[in-house]
Amino acid sequence: MAKLIYFKVSNPSDVEDLTQETFLRAFSYLHSYNPEKPLRTWLLSIAVNICRSWKRKQLVTVPLRNLFHLANDDTSSRAIANHHFWELRRLLEGLPQKERDVLVLHYVHELTLGEIGGVLGIPLGTVKSRLNRGLKRMRKGVYVEGREKGGVQVL
Repeated sequence: MAKLIYFKVSNPSDVEDLTQETFLRAFSYLHSYNPEKPLRTWLLSIAVNICRSWKRKQLVTVPLRNLFHLANDDTSSRAIANHHFWELRRLLEGLPQKERDVLVLHYVHELTLGEIGGVLGIPLGTVKSRLNRGLKRMRKGVYVEGREKGGVQVL
């Protein structure tokens, strides 16, 4: 079981903690174990779920609007904010231009959806769908690339 956890988290101290948590969880849910099924698979499924929960907790959740302001701030957290800013910028650059334009106008320039429609000459429904699609693509990019090592969760 520790091997499975190690390949999911890679940090030895985290492996120890998650292995211990797996056994604690198994003990507390022992009443739900079906003795007709293999114990090993039951324990491994608990370990997988604990690793998933742990990885979700490793994400840093930052509202998209705040990232742009944080990157220019002269605070002690500037290095962290700057890292998130560049990660965000990389994700934005991976979007189609139409979706990127809507996201930048909304989150950087703080335009309303109606104002964005006026600037781009497109209907409000199109602005909403491009904003939604762009955010979905960014979230998917974060999930695929950042989820395994911790990263930014886009709100």
